[in-house]
Amino acid sequence: MKIPRPSPGYFLLIVLLLLACGVNPAAGQYIYIDTDGDGDHDASDVLSAAGPTTVAIWLETNHNRNGAAAVCANGSGPLDIFSYEFILRASGGAVTWGPYTDTMAFPFDFGVGSSSSDFFVTRGGSPITAPGRYQLGSVTVDVNSGTPVLEFARSTLLRPATGTRFGSNCTGVNFNNTIELGVDFFDADGSAPVFTALVGTTGSQDIINFQANNWTQRCIEIKANAGSFNLTDIDVSSIQMVSPGTGNVNAVPCKNSGIINTSTGTLTVCFTRSELLKLFCYVAGSNNLITVKVIGNLYGGGSFSGTVTLKVSFGTINCVARLWPNPLAKESVIELRTYQPGFIRVSIYDVQGRLVRR
Repeated sequence: MKIPRPSPGYFLLIVLLLLACGVNPAAGQYIYIDTDGDGDHDASDVLSAAGPTTVAIWLETNHNRNGAAAVCANGSGPLDIFSYEFILRASGGAVTWGPYTDTMAFPFDFGVGSSSSDFFVTRGGSPITAPGRYQLGSVTVDVNSGTPVLEFARSTLLRPATGTRFGSNCTGVNFNNTIELGVDFFDADGSAPVFTALVGTTGSQDIINFQANNWTQRCIEIKANAGSFNLTDIDVSSIQMVSPGTGNVNAVPCKNSGIINTSTGTLTVCFTRSELLKLFCYVAGSNNLITVKVIGNLYGGGSFSGTVTLKVSFGTINCVARLWPNPLAKESVIELRTYQPGFIRVSIYDVQGRLVRR
């Protein structure tokens, strides 16, 4: 079979199509956060209301979000990296930023700053690192109020000249050797959204009286605020009640089951007496009004958070020891309560049962 020779115009069209399908240099970088330690970004990367969240910041210099490769948009320089700066912003609530840990081994610290919403870092120096995907560093984040979501920002009042960008031998649009978010690349992912839930109780379920022995669990009802998420999307195994500072732990899980009432649009989950004892054992006296958070993850992405006020009664403080914060940070405080004078010995073991300190 004889194949006809294409005309010059047809050949030119083929060349143009091939060029159009080539590498796109305009959106070839990707910066994102990771909170679950897997090095990737997905719907599970959320801020925890139960305690500090370690937020890792990752940058991919030579690919965009969907994995498409990139080349230098201006000139022929490689998309390597020899410095970086970024701004994280919390919206929808206030946070406390912990210390920052750089993992790129850049020797020069050009400044770190934070407020209740913004956090910025600037680092640089040799060695020049080849194009690729790198964890820039990590910072711990504590939620103080609201349901904050983290996002990358292009500027901050803390230091107006700072942005989200990295130094490279590739020339940027606005600056030589600088690739800038919002100008040279556009792919950035912060934490997944947190939806507001309405949490309540019925009957005497808000009364947690440890002086009474006639109950084994307490149940709450969860409802999506204005239908912002579907109850069937809730991962019941992820639901926790959070109350920092009232017991040996900051949060306890619910029983791994739930009942959806379609007529009221609520999900009922329960917490056992033994778990609630851990959460509230540092509370003394009767009818203490304690507002707790109820949080959980959604299969469709993101998480939910709501609050409910409970009446907690104890005859006396029932914690022998209290660790704060828990899980442990770089520094933690152990508070001990004894019921008679004398000396005590404290031994600390790791999760493998090995003695750490005595």
